[in-house]
Amino acid sequence: MILLIRPLLLKFAQSQQVKRLVVDLLRKFAESTETDVDNKMVDFVEKGLFGELA
Repeated sequence: MILLIRPLLLKFAQSQQVKRLVVDLLRKFAESTETDVDNKMVDFVEKGLFGELA
């Protein structure tokens, strides 16, 4: 069963929409804290996933 589901989940996880969802969730969490370190980490992840156009 896992042999069938794993490739589908990995393909799904590599889609632009899922990557955007993850970055949006990270950003929302980072905004709820008082530090700037997590905001910079989210910026770094977003830049790594989407490049300068993000």
